[in-house]
Amino acid sequence: KSKLFRRNDAPGPGNVTFDKDGTTLIDGKPFLPIGIYAGFDGSKDTEALKRIADAGFNCVLSVGTASDCYFAGEKKTMKATLEASLDELAKYNLKYIFALKHQINAPQRGFRLENFDGITGLENVNREIINTVKNHPALLAWYVSDENPISEMAAIANLREQLARLDPKHPTVTLTEKVKDMAHFAGTGDIFAHDAYPIGLNSFKTGPDQTMENCQKFLLAANELRLPVWW
Repeated sequence: KSKLFRRNDAPGPGNVTFDKDGTTLIDGKPFLPIGIYAGFDGSKDTEALKRIADAGFNCVLSVGTASDCYFAGEKKTMKATLEASLDELAKYNLKYIFALKHQINAPQRGFRLENFDGITGLENVNREIINTVKNHPALLAWYVSDENPISEMAAIANLREQLARLDPKHPTVTLTEKVKDMAHFAGTGDIFAHDAYPIGLNSFKTGPDQTMENCQKFLLAANELRLPVWW
């Protein structure tokens, strides 16, 4: 079964699109994402975001849905916490890739957020999260998958469809670490990402060796998808 996703390419503010070469554009201006994984799950280090920005990064990805998003400390409501967090990121000209990857109907999603300020039900919670942050200038994209099995593709596609309806201004990022699964996951995001690492110890021996050679192989394979690629 095929689904057509059509995103709004009208001018901003905060509209994220791509040119014919896959270059990311924010309100029509080129933007090269240079990101770092970061999240605050409790007390706030008031200098952390400044250090990230000073180091040359321009965007942040937290892997938790809302549990890591306490960049301005915890407020009285989750809505206020998210809004204040994005305000804090904006102070340092940092963009945010919001992870909704746990918010799918899959049994092993142990980190799924089930309650948002008293609102329950997966689709309802997702709607509240999306509507809370979709118009914030710090939002860059939505992260919808991370090394998921093929069996979860339908659930990821449902999340992407909800995002396309509620927030057509921001793209979705989908990720797989397996070359053989790339073509399958290409239909679940506007941006394709992979996480073959150039250095490090592959302790579990479950993936490819962590070398620049394998990273190049992944990138060449990803380029065949004809999607913007983030690495």
